[in-house]
Amino acid sequence: MSLISVTSIALGVYLLYILFYLVVGKKIHASVQFPLAGKHKEVSCKNMIKGIEIKFFEIDSGYIETWFLKQKSYAPCVLFYHGSGGTIDTNLSFARLLEEKGYHVLMVEYPSYGRSKGRLNNKSFKDIYLKTFDWLELNTIVTDIYILGNSMGGSIICSLINQRLPKALVLYSCHANYGKFISKKLLLPGIIIDNNFNNNVSEQARKIPTLIIHSKEDSIVPYSNALSLKGQFYHSELYTFSGGHGSLPDDELSEIITSYLNRFN
Repeated sequence: MSLISVTSIALGVYLLYILFYLVVGKKIHASVQFPLAGKHKEVSCKNMIKGIEIKFFEIDSGYIETWFLKQKSYAPCVLFYHGSGGTIDTNLSFARLLEEKGYHVLMVEYPSYGRSKGRLNNKSFKDIYLKTFDWLELNTIVTDIYILGNSMGGSIICSLINQRLPKALVLYSCHANYGKFISKKLLLPGIIIDNNFNNNVSEQARKIPTLIIHSKEDSIVPYSNALSLKGQFYHSELYTFSGGHGSLPDDELSEIITSYLNRFN
């Protein structure tokens, strides 16, 4: 068999693989990337949201629920994007710790998660980011805006941060560039992958003070991602811990984050 024939067969097999991804694989990938999509959930206990301002933001494909935990007076706010394995409900106890340390917290839900509606795509996430950030900027009791991105939430933020610049950024167990990671892992061109969240941080965004928190033993998002992120942001610090992916206890994590953010207040 000639080299040309072998090459043609290999190319044909690869094209079939791409076709399989487009027809079937995208749905499988989406279910792994966003495992709680479409699973409607009512608040388990009304008392848990006592004192929380619940606000829905309209987006092109639906609406997004947010929870605003606010101080009684002027204070900085943490705009919090949780990981895709949880919801605002499951992250409330952690957000309460940030609130107890003197911060407003705006918790943002994913489209089609919990009580939110909408499509999980780049346009929806851009709508969410711009509308929540702009709402905080207009809120008279918010003095500064910080952003916390946890895991997939951090990947989403890094793909959008050029649009609005926070005073400081915290990235917890995040990919340096999810788009490149998934493209390499699936052996597919990035252009056909939905929600690839490519990290194209602008020169201005690179100057944002950034805290990167990552485990050396993280098997889901390897530690090399933290080192890469540190190189992307000029004024960054890296906090390394031992354990699995995103495994820091909430009280310890909140202390690390607020100790860092307090420098800028």
